[in-house]
Amino acid sequence: MVAGSLPPSKADLVRETIEITRGYGGEGYGEHHLSFVLSSNDVLTVTHKFVPDDKIVGKEVFTLSSRVAANVRERLWRIRPAKLEGYQADVRPLGCKKSVDHDFGDIIVLFYPDEQTFGFFTLPYPDSCNNAAAQKARTTLEEVLEKFPSSKVAESFLVAKKASQ
Repeated sequence: MVAGSLPPSKADLVRETIEITRGYGGEGYGEHHLSFVLSSNDVLTVTHKFVPDDKIVGKEVFTLSSRVAANVRERLWRIRPAKLEGYQADVRPLGCKKSVDHDFGDIIVLFYPDEQTFGFFTLPYPDSCNNAAAQKARTTLEEVLEKFPSSKVAESFLVAKKASQ
């Protein structure tokens, strides 16, 4: 779904922290952020944050089974940038280009093996790019999110996002 080389080894990826984030409201990527952070120890932290005030609206912590965590990581290999180049690389599904300067996308997935190195994948909104690669990436992310435990924080965020539209 993204241009790149072979996926990282399982040993490398299991050490990586992966964060899936979406936002809404305000300008840019939004005032409200919902993040799912999967740590290398298989702990999943779900956080709804109101960014302007740096306020945590809600937070839940879950421990995933190693089997579920490994499956999530394997699925996300398909969208992981081959090189983790930080903000210099705007990695999107094949054929999807940033349409305007403020095209922040619908979902951002960050991959960071350590505090200095990271890369990210941007899934555009369907009205910005909805080709086969974008559809496959969206399906992959939906399948990953379905593997996570039910979260009251995520549910309330999605209700608030829908009400704001």
